[in-house]
Amino acid sequence: MYTQEALTEYNNGLVSWASSMLANGWCTEILPVPLSMRAPFLGVVRLPHSITAHYGASRSGCNEVTYILYTKFKVLVYVVCIQGSLWCRIVAHVYNSKKDYFRLLEAVQEMANEVETMFESKE
Repeated sequence: MYTQEALTEYNNGLVSWASSMLANGWCTEILPVPLSMRAPFLGVVRLPHSITAHYGASRSGCNEVTYILYTKFKVLVYVVCIQGSLWCRIVAHVYNSKKDYFRLLEAVQEMANEVETMFESKE
């Protein structure tokens, strides 16, 4: 049996690692929230600009990106709009592993590539 401290350490470490990995992989950033104000086991990472430009920084854009990630890629995350950009809210639980966040990374990269290809074909 794991202690609460061990589970907390695992979840905090995983969400910290995942946030950095996603921000680096998408060439974006982690939402700068002071440590004293952060929710436990939660990270927020900006989605690539091409996704915000295509779907829009709105509630409907958030809903559409969330829907596509779930139905097409079987990845469930919550997408939010903050200061004119779409952001991905990630959570870590004891049942999550790094593999889960790599799936998210690849799904968003594929979405961004598809959107960028659409932009190029319109030019």
